[in-house]
Amino acid sequence: MADEETPDNIDLRFLAAQIGKVLDGQRELRDGQREMRTELHETKAVVAELQIALAATRVDVAAIKADVEGIRETQQNQGARLNAIDGRLALIEKHTGLVKA
Repeated sequence: MADEETPDNIDLRFLAAQIGKVLDGQRELRDGQREMRTELHETKAVVAELQIALAATRVDVAAIKADVEGIRETQQNQGARLNAIDGRLALIEKHTGLVKA
C-alpha cells in the first residue's frame, strides 16, 4: 500500500518539490545578497581610495596655485623695476644729449 499512487501521496510529493524550489530560491537569494555585500565593501574601499587621492590632488593644486601666485608677484616686481630702469636710462640719455629732447 505504501507504493500506491494515492492523491495524498501525489500532493505530498508536489508540495515537497515546491518546498525544495522555494528553499533553492532562498539559497540563491542569500548567495546573491552575500555577493552584493562583498561588492558594496569593495566599492566602499575604492571610494575611500578615491577620496584620499582627491584630497592629495587638492593639496597639490593649492601648492601649485601658491607657486604661480609667487611667480606672478615676482614678474610684477621685475616689470616695475624694468620700468624704473628704463625711466632712469631715458633721463641719463636726455641729460647727456644722446637723445634729442
